[in-house]
Formats: sequence, C-alpha cells, structure tokens
Amino acid sequence: MARKYRPLRPIPDSSHSGSGSSSSLAVNSSLINKRKRVGVAVACDACRRRKIRRSVECIYEPKTPHKESGSSESNTGSASRSNTGSNSTGSSGDGLIEAVQLLNKIPPQDTTTVLRSLKDITDASFILSHLRGRVTELERHPQAVTTELDSLSRTIDLENRYPSAYPILDPLDVCMQSSLFQQLAESGSYKFPSCSLPIRKWTNVPVSNDLACRIILFYLETEHPALCPFDPELFIDDLITEGPHCTALLVNALMYWACQMYITIDSEVRDLVDAFRTEAERLWHIDKMAPSVLTMASAQFLGFGHLVQGRDRSFLAYLSEATRIGTQLGLFGKTSEVNQSPANKIAPGEVRATAYSAWGTFNWIMLLGLFYHQPGVEYPATPPNLPIPCKARRSDNAHRLDTTISDLSEYCDESFVLFCELWRKMHEVAIVYYNGEAGAISGRVPVQFAEDTFQGLMELMNRLPLVLTRNEDNPHHVVIFHLWLHAAILDIFRPFLEAVPDAHRPNHPRHSRTNADTIYAASVEQLKRLIIIYRSQYVSSGHTIIWHTAMLYVANAVLRSRGEGWLSYFLLCLYGYQSLWTSYPIVKPIARGLLSMAMRRGGISSDKARQILVDLGNNCPEALHHGEIRATFMLDLDLAMSDPNAAKAEAQAEAFEDTAMVVDYTNAFSSQEAVG
Repeated sequence: MARKYRPLRPIPDSSHSGSGSSSSLAVNSSLINKRKRVGVAVACDACRRRKIRRSVECIYEPKTPHKESGSSESNTGSASRSNTGSNSTGSSGDGLIEAVQLLNKIPPQDTTTVLRSLKDITDASFILSHLRGRVTELERHPQAVTTELDSLSRTIDLENRYPSAYPILDPLDVCMQSSLFQQLAESGSYKFPSCSLPIRKWTNVPVSNDLACRIILFYLETEHPALCPFDPELFIDDLITEGPHCTALLVNALMYWACQMYITIDSEVRDLVDAFRTEAERLWHIDKMAPSVLTMASAQFLGFGHLVQGRDRSFLAYLSEATRIGTQLGLFGKTSEVNQSPANKIAPGEVRATAYSAWGTFNWIMLLGLFYHQPGVEYPATPPNLPIPCKARRSDNAHRLDTTISDLSEYCDESFVLFCELWRKMHEVAIVYYNGEAGAISGRVPVQFAEDTFQGLMELMNRLPLVLTRNEDNPHHVVIFHLWLHAAILDIFRPFLEAVPDAHRPNHPRHSRTNADTIYAASVEQLKRLIIIYRSQYVSSGHTIIWHTAMLYVANAVLRSRGEGWLSYFLLCLYGYQSLWTSYPIVKPIARGLLSMAMRRGGISSDKARQILVDLGNNCPEALHHGEIRATFMLDLDLAMSDPNAAKAEAQAEAFEDTAMVVDYTNAFSSQEAVG
C-alpha cells in the first residue's frame, strides 16, 4: 500500500508582488525571529558521579587558561575535544601534567596517603577531580598546611642532625588485619645445651640442675644485658665454684624473677615461682641485716617480681631498701671532703663487681621510677660515685654453663655504658620533675630545661659506637635501648605539649612548645617502627616485659592524636601483650585499662573492646594469681598530669565495664570514627 505524503506547494514567483510577497516575508521573518535555545551548563563527569548540579565554575573541572580573543574558535574546538573524552595524546598529556602539578601542591607527608587512596582507581577524570578537591581544601585552610610543613621541616632537621636517634623511616602500610598482630606476637622456641650446675648448694627448692641452668642462661641472654645488676662473669665463676660473688639470696631472687619469664617456654615452671619467692623472702630477712651489693641486687629481682605479680606494696618496699642499702654503702650520695669516694674503700678486686651492682641498681630504680610513674618512689640523691664498668674479663667457667656464654660481654660492655649514660641524664629529669613540689610540671619547670636535656641525649647519640647504631643485625638489647631512649624523650616533653592548657605553662614561648610537639611526634614515629621491628624480628619480645613501656607509651600517643592508622598501631601494642599474658598478672589490668581509654575517647565500640579482650586471653593458661592484683602505676599518661588517682592502671581497668555500659546505652563517648 502506497504511503501518503503531504503535497508540496510550488515556490512562489519572486517577480510577483502583493500578498504573495508579504506571505513570503512573514514566513522568513518567523524563521529569523525563532526563539533561541536557552544556554545550559552541561555537567561534567565528576559532577554526574556526585549527582550535583553544575555551578557556573566547577571546582572539579580543569580551568582553561585565558587566550587571545582571536583564538576563540580554537579554544572551543579544544574544549569540545576534551569534553568528548578524546584519546588524543595532547589531552592525556595535559591531564598528566595537571596531576603532577596538583600533587606538588599537596604536603609531602600527605602525598603517600593520597596516592594510596587512588591506587585502585582507573578513571582519569575521577583521579583529577579527587586531587583538585584535595588542593582546594588545603587552599581553604592555609594555616594547617603551614603548620604541617613547618613540623615536617623540623622533623627533617632532626633526621639530618641526629641520624643515630632519628633515622629516616621508609613508608610503611600499617593497615593490617588483626590476625597479623597475633602472628607478630608468636614466639619461637629456645634451644639450650645440657649443662651441670650444683643448684642444690644454693637453694632448698626442688629443681633439677639442668632446668636451673636453662633458666639462668635464659635470663643472662634475654634481660641481663639491659639490667646488669651484677658482674655476669664473676657471678658465673662463683655460681660454679661457690665463690663470694654469688649468694643464696641472689640465686633464689634471680630464679624467682627468671621463672616468671621462663613460663612462656615451659608452663611447668609456674609451680616454682612461689617456691623461689618464699625462699628468697626468708633469706632476705636474714641478709638485709648485713647490707652488701649482692643484697642490693637481690632487692632488684624481688621488687621487679612483686611488681609484675601485682604486689605493689612489696615492690615499693624493696625499691626503698635498694636505695637505702646503696646510700648506706656510700654508693649513692655526694662525697664530702671528709668521706672519701667508695672506690678508695673497696679492695681493688672488688671495685668492678661493686660498680656493676651500683650502676645496675641505679638504672633499675630510674627505669621503674620514671616509666612506671609509681607514686612514692624514692630516687637516689646522685648517680653512683664509682666509674661505669667496662671491658669485662672472660669467665674461666662460662663454658660449663654454655659454650657461647663466654661471648656474652662482647656487646654487653658497650651497651651497659650506654644504658648508664641514659639513666644518668634521666636522673636529672627525675630530680627536677618529681621533687615533691605541688603543681603541674610545666608550671614550675622551664621548657628550656627539657630542651637542654634533649640536647644532652643527642650528644650521647652522636657519639654512639657503630655496633650500637640501628641496623638489621642488632642484638635485641640494642633495640631495647633505642626503645627506652625514645620513651624517655616522650617523658621529657609530655608536660609541654600543645594540648596541655596554657594555664599550666604560662612562661613557655610558643616556638618552644611547637618544638616540643615536633620532637615528641618524631619520637612516637620512631617508637612505632621499633615496636614493629622488635615484635616481628626478636623472639625475646614474647618473653620479657621490660620493653612493654614502649607499647604503653605508643598506645597513649595514638589515642591522643587519633592520626592516620592509629587503630593499627593501637592493636599492634595491645596484641604485643598477648604472649606475656600468662607470665605476668599485671598485663590483664593494663590491657583492660587501655581498652577502657579507647572506648572513653570514642575510638572503639564496647563490642570490639570485649572481643579484643577475649582474643588476648585465648589459648593462654590462667596467669599466676595471688589474690588482689594491684596496679598503682600511671596508665593514662595525659590524665596523670591532672588526676593521678584516676590515671592509675587499676582505676582504668576497673572502669572497663562501666565505660562499656555507657557506650552501649548512651552517646556520651560516640564518634563517627569508632571501630565496632
């Protein structure tokens, strides 16, 4: 069937006039006067993704440079080609150049984060729009950018001036799963040689010679290089030959402490802990009547053992006794013109052994007093008057314990000198900060004192022997030194941080406070990396608790700042306590207290906190328990400056359930960033 079309009319004759002509003009006029289309702003791809209406000037669309009016046609054509998504080389090149220019406007410390967030994006327009948005945000807050760049400049200055203390850290992706934290906490197994030791001559506790030998060796290899309460070579000699540099009190006190650590290897040792404690306490009441350097060293083991078992009152008593004995022997305190130096009163063969015990006990008192912020700690009036011992002789009987024990002092001498120098510097801090005066530290101590102390520590680090600088082959006690160093720096500058109210620090210039913030933040970053290194590369991290201060300090720091990756580092620290759970009862209130702090600051949900607590205790036998566990040392380090009682570990742990209930039923601690 043929389709019917509209008939066409003939073209009017242009030569005709009249109505035809006027009709033609009317038609042409109507065509000429036809209403033009209203101009619209077509949304770009970035605006379409965001489902927003395009404004006059889209911040997500690249700005085209203004050109001469004569080139308007070329501009139109170029814009058309760009908007149509042409694959031309010129358009791709312009986008690449713009991306590089935008990245250059972003602070260097944020560039890695931005690139990581875009690593899975394949749409070029989205990448550009994201970078433009980031730059626009930074341009709206130039003060924040200036502060970040200023802080970065100071950090780079620290890395350049003090490379031994602040080595440059390679970027690290810390967005790890919780399973990885648990894997990091796993420890390997030690292999001990068979050895002969007449242990029955030193103790009434029923323990085999072989087991006693393994426990003592384990201590000597794991903790003695950092603690050094006695000369290891003289101790080994006289342990075998029953000489004067070894006593029954020292052996039993050492076994009491070392058995707690050895539980992580052999759980059967748990039954020996109480037995050695009872025997050591019996001998203590006898030997303390005739003070000696070995009695002073024994007080160190007894005090430390009571502390990690939650016996705070006994711990403080032994700590005070150690200080009293050292002062009574003339090892601590200023020598007057009448009283000669103790070194002149000691037989030449005893000077080295006495110096070891004096400095080892001094270091121990400073470690516990500063890092545990224990109320009631009595510090020695001065560091020991004896020179720091070095260059130990080789033990003639070391091979009877272990064929490798003769090499124990290869690093110990140099590292022990370093530990002593660190604690000698920190003794000045303890005397000035914790001298019993009322009021905030920042209100009575000038920040210049903190900066001068820091400079003294950095001078020490600049003289660091090559064997003690950080590298992949460090013995574990060298890593512990660096952990303690940066923890000490945090203690020095914490009272002067920007978050502390200005009323508590009226006399401190702002530039000094900013410098304190920068040094504090730089040491926190070093501690984060050191914790990862120590947990992942050193088996001793799963056995000894003497390094846990670093985890406690980093957990406080990340909860305080809540910066990028804070949760990853917080969990890294928490799971670091997992392998210590069985040996040290004090670990449980520490973990509960830290989780209580995290909930109160809106970092994690109550369900997440409870699950972490269950994970920490899974596959762990019940820890040694002797009634009520007291933990009166400071856990919330910021709160400790204003309310020490509420900042104690036991107070924070007791608040766990109450805090969880508040989180469950109210929004008091709610946060959009809370993990749950």
